[in-house]
Amino acid sequence: MSIDHNLYIHDGFVYAANYTTGLRVLSVDAIGEGKLGEVAWVDTHPADDELSFKGAWSVYPFFESETIVISDINEGLILARLTVREYDEDLTQWRERYFSPETLANPALENTIWGLEADPDDDGMNNFLEFALDSNPSVKSFGAYPKFGIENISPDGSEEAESAYATLSFRQRKSIDYLRYEPVSTKSLQNPAWVSNFVVHEIEELPGESVERVTYRSLEPLQDGSPLQSLFVRLRVVKTEPF
Repeated sequence: MSIDHNLYIHDGFVYAANYTTGLRVLSVDAIGEGKLGEVAWVDTHPADDELSFKGAWSVYPFFESETIVISDINEGLILARLTVREYDEDLTQWRERYFSPETLANPALENTIWGLEADPDDDGMNNFLEFALDSNPSVKSFGAYPKFGIENISPDGSEEAESAYATLSFRQRKSIDYLRYEPVSTKSLQNPAWVSNFVVHEIEELPGESVERVTYRSLEPLQDGSPLQSLFVRLRVVKTEPF
């Protein structure tokens, strides 16, 4: 136990200078539930953990180099770097991150709280989709919804050949073999014929996470010298084997 002092939030983490216990780094993933999870720490004052004004009193985590500067009253400036270990979180680990052991042990809550079909935050995404999109099932996660767009793209790299294509962007888990992400579309919602006609357009790496942001584009342009066509797009996530 120690006295807390300056703290700063940067890229989803809280960097807290805690005097005699040094720097504490906490994740804000579950802050909507009033929870901060410690992911890393540096004890800059190993001599003791007294409730006193010794040790780390400020920290600066904003350098482009990702170097973290810790100001320690006794030891001076200390340089550090945050490394978050990547791992492939399975469904069990994801549930344990967001639901208490008491909740998971209660079968009466499966249909409403922790089961795959449950939607405890009532945001329209059941827990299966929340897991697939790496979202928080306890907080309305409208920002995690797949994002539709229209982008002028030239598949062959020529500016003269640019056409308007439909795009769909979302977060997906990197190495979970039993999840298949499949954007599909139909031109009408009356007797819809959903077809898989998208290809990967762009992948954005998300440092320190087991997920990535992927943008798919339609195989065919939305228009070819004619008025813009109607197009309805959705993301289908398929579980290819039992959990």
